[in-house]
Amino acid sequence: MGHYVLGHVWKGLIFSLVVMLALLYLGYRTVGWVLARWGQRWGINALDDWASLPVLLLLLSVFSFLSDPITNAYSRFTEHQADVYGVEVTHGILPDAAQAAADSFQVEGESSLSDPIPTG
Repeated sequence: MGHYVLGHVWKGLIFSLVVMLALLYLGYRTVGWVLARWGQRWGINALDDWASLPVLLLLLSVFSFLSDPITNAYSRFTEHQADVYGVEVTHGILPDAAQAAADSFQVEGESSLSDPIPTG
C-alpha cells in the first residue's frame, strides 16, 4: 500500500526509463569506439553491419552491471519509505505496530518457504 500511496510505481517507471536511456546512450557512444579499435580484428567493418549487434549487447550488459548499485540503492530507498509508511499507518491502531510488522514478515516468510537463517 505504501508504494501506491507514495507514488513509487510511477517514480519507479520513470527512474527505469531514465536509466535505460542512459545505458542506451552510453552504448551508442561506446560501440563506435570499440568497433574502431577492435572491429577489423573481429571482421566487423561498420556499425551498420548486423555483426555489431552482439558488441552493442555486450556493452549494454557491462553498463547494466555497473549501474546495478545505483538501481539497487533506489530500490532499497523506496522499500524503506514504504516500510516506514506501513509502520506509521498502523501506529496507534495496533498496540505494538513493530511486533505486528515482524509477525507479518514471519508469516510471509513461512508461506513462501524462505529460509529464516540462511547459511550464506
